[in-house]
Amino acid sequence: MAKQSDYDAETALRAGLVAWLEWNDSNGCYSDSDSIAEFGGVITTVGLVVMVHEQLPYENTGLHSE
Repeated sequence: MAKQSDYDAETALRAGLVAWLEWNDSNGCYSDSDSIAEFGGVITTVGLVVMVHEQLPYENTGLHSE
C-alpha cells in the first residue's frame, strides 16, 4: 500500500506536468477531466512525462535523436 507522502508526491507531479503541458499547448487535452471527456480515460503519469519530453525543444542541444 502506498504511503500518504507517495500519493501526495504523485499528485503534485501530475499537477505540475499537466500545468506545463497546458501552458505549452493550450489546445491539448491534458487534465483528467479533459482527457476523460475526449478519450474516455486519464493519461498516466508516465504518459504525461513522455508528452513533456516530446514537446521540449531539443533542436540545438544534440539530445534529441530522430
